[in-house]
Amino acid sequence: MTNRTATRELLVDLIFNKPSINLNSSPIFITLQDSSYQSGLPILRQIIHQTEITQNAILLITLSYDPNGFIEKPKAHLRTLDLSLSPEIDDWPLSDDQPSEPAITSQTVLKLAQAELKNIPPTQNSITIIIDSVTECVRRWKIRETLKLFNQLLTTLSSLPTRLIVLESPQLYPPRSQSDPINPSIALRSSSFISNTVTQLHLTIYPTLLLDHLINVLGISPPLMIDTGTVYDSRLFSLLFELDQSLLNPFDSNGLGLISQSLLVNGHGTCLISYITKNVSKPFNTLASVSVLNVNRSRSSQHQQSRLRGLEGLKFDQGRLIPVPVNSIVVKKTRILRDLKTQPKDDWEKSMTFKLSLTDQQRADREAVALPYLPKRALDGSVIEAPGEIYDGPKVKEGLIVYEPDSADDMDDEEPDDEL
Repeated sequence: MTNRTATRELLVDLIFNKPSINLNSSPIFITLQDSSYQSGLPILRQIIHQTEITQNAILLITLSYDPNGFIEKPKAHLRTLDLSLSPEIDDWPLSDDQPSEPAITSQTVLKLAQAELKNIPPTQNSITIIIDSVTECVRRWKIRETLKLFNQLLTTLSSLPTRLIVLESPQLYPPRSQSDPINPSIALRSSSFISNTVTQLHLTIYPTLLLDHLINVLGISPPLMIDTGTVYDSRLFSLLFELDQSLLNPFDSNGLGLISQSLLVNGHGTCLISYITKNVSKPFNTLASVSVLNVNRSRSSQHQQSRLRGLEGLKFDQGRLIPVPVNSIVVKKTRILRDLKTQPKDDWEKSMTFKLSLTDQQRADREAVALPYLPKRALDGSVIEAPGEIYDGPKVKEGLIVYEPDSADDMDDEEPDDEL
């Protein structure tokens, strides 16, 4: 198994909570970021489905969607907390001057989550908490209270290894106000809001069309897989972000004019996953697909503050979400030059019933004929001779047209000619 294959499997194991990942090391905080053109709901459903197979405890907290859209049937190790129809939806303040207290606070959600986890069988080895909308959390409790809730869900809710997965839709965030000017997307990835003991994994979902456009139109080099990892173009990740932002308004005349397909909506298709990890454990560091930057060099720790960045492909195969190499889902358009074998001249001339080409003697006779309509020129390009006339150099005499009127011309402008 190469480092590249091992990294891909460990990345998916980290998402789907496979037994190969030892969750006793630290809690795991996973942010699944989607866009208007690539929904993260199908991937979230697959995470729930494949986590059910491992028989690990799941707590699904829904604020925007019906929980029945994520689960097929109730199970003992799967609990749901439906807050999508809570009364504070009608109590949103119209402005900052009219604040209103939500009917359900973030601390109330924490207590409700603790009550739901008590009903989970004690034989579970780990807990996975899933929140379907960070946007709805920010609408109700602002970003500071939301991040405080995430920290408490990860560190104080249970003694079992905990994994928190949240779905973020930046295109749906409300405009920032003066009372809460923090950018939610930046805050989710900031170490000042999330504990340093938490392993963070930020996943950004892109349509496959974006990478197709970068490679085939803008000429960006595709990811190159080698034995020790993957070589990425330094502009790839920033251009993916910029191109995705330009697609938010497909009807803008200043945009790129691209409308990407929303894949994976019906449970099939492929997509791209750009991942950034922080505070990853040592087993994951040693099998990195790209270089890891250790910024915490002052002291040695089992969970060094490090960064790992890469790009993977996800594909639905027989109802299962599996990782695939990026090169297998991106169509690289290349110009195919056909190998045309030219036949010798004698071969195709023999197959002709008549010949239109000149012989060598005919070609020499044609070139020896002095064409009368072409003047001869000196070495400097000046005309020295022409048919019926001799020039004394490059000078050309100016022409003059002489017209003499006769009796047929009417020179009187005032009285018209009766004969005309």
